[in-house]
Amino acid sequence: MAMARDEWLALWSIPPEMADDAWAEKQDFDARHITSAMVISDYIDPVLSHANGKMYDSKSGLYASYLPSGNPQGERYECIGEKVAAPFERKQSSREERMQAVKRTLDGMGI
Repeated sequence: MAMARDEWLALWSIPPEMADDAWAEKQDFDARHITSAMVISDYIDPVLSHANGKMYDSKSGLYASYLPSGNPQGERYECIGEKVAAPFERKQSSREERMQAVKRTLDGMGI
């Protein structure tokens, strides 16, 4: 609710000879600076969703792709943002195991 003229003048200790000009200036300022609701845009620069391989330029579309209904795997994904992902631990294998894996792959391809 707007503050009454006399309350406002008293709050700012405006001398009586300046009261009319100060109040008129305040009214003019209030009329030019009417507050409104803040709008948060849904737009983002195009980004690839690794959940389904599609490009998105809206936050809501991107986040929908993280839901089970929004990706072909039917999995729920989490956007970790600034969080640091757990370090990847490579499985230790011997040279012989790696050679067998390559041989199985090539055999499967008919090479």
